[in-house]
Amino acid sequence: MTTSCEKCIFSIKTDDIQTGCVAGRLTKFYKLGKAYIDKETPHHHTISNICNLCFHSESPVNVPEALKIAKRRIVPKIHCFVKVFESTKLSNLEDTVHSLSRQIVRPIVTLIIQKDYPLYKLQSYLLRDTNVNISQIYHDDYNAEVRRLAKDSSSQFMSIIDAGKMYNPILYAKLHAKLNIQLRPIVLVKSPFIINTKLYNFLCTDKSLVTSIL
Repeated sequence: MTTSCEKCIFSIKTDDIQTGCVAGRLTKFYKLGKAYIDKETPHHHTISNICNLCFHSESPVNVPEALKIAKRRIVPKIHCFVKVFESTKLSNLEDTVHSLSRQIVRPIVTLIIQKDYPLYKLQSYLLRDTNVNISQIYHDDYNAEVRRLAKDSSSQFMSIIDAGKMYNPILYAKLHAKLNIQLRPIVLVKSPFIINTKLYNFLCTDKSLVTSIL
């Protein structure tokens, strides 16, 4: 998979020859050994990878504004499944939900709880949060419920965590930094789609984002 800079609106050109990149991606790709000039198309650069900021437009655009929109668009879409056990204290569950709501890259959150858990005691504002969903189960197989729910999720990544802990606000920002700032590849370390970001149990549902497998 390669990306051509030829028609990208972020390409900086002098006399129709590309000399740079408004988004700052070209220099980074060269440092990673992922950019080159093809002898058949010497007027622009080629990336031997997917550049998810590459944007084509046939009509004039406001480049600074388009770059802001493009950067917002590439922020990873994450769905976090929280296993709520019978022994989980309500106060600890609230701590977990609060810490997830304060994430720099905020995920959609689904609490997976057993039917008898006293969820009604949770603070009402938590239940009104549009980013927090609830799924009740009548068994102990949390992973089966995650698999069932994941089929209908449009998120690129799934995160599976246990309730009762506070999570660092940069937990998911690390993934964004790895993918879109450092431009480092995602590596599969266990099938299916579990990745090596050290972000607890993390699954990548978008195969196009995976560049190598161990």
